[in-house]
Amino acid sequence: MLNKIKQPAIIFQGKLDKTISPEGPKLIYNIIDSSNKEFILLENSEHCVLLDKDFKFLARKTHDFIKTFQ
Repeated sequence: MLNKIKQPAIIFQGKLDKTISPEGPKLIYNIIDSSNKEFILLENSEHCVLLDKDFKFLARKTHDFIKTFQ
């Protein structure tokens, strides 16, 4: 059902994540049918990206992504 997603999407993956396979987020990114989507690999983060070293970068990218649709 992922191919039915048409809304803008931003997907973050921690490069150091040992919980989720690195292929999972890439698979989701490739299957969703949004014309506005981004996949961002966070170099210094593990699984809980909102609590990790790249949070400020993640927050800024999320903010900028949302602003493009206002």
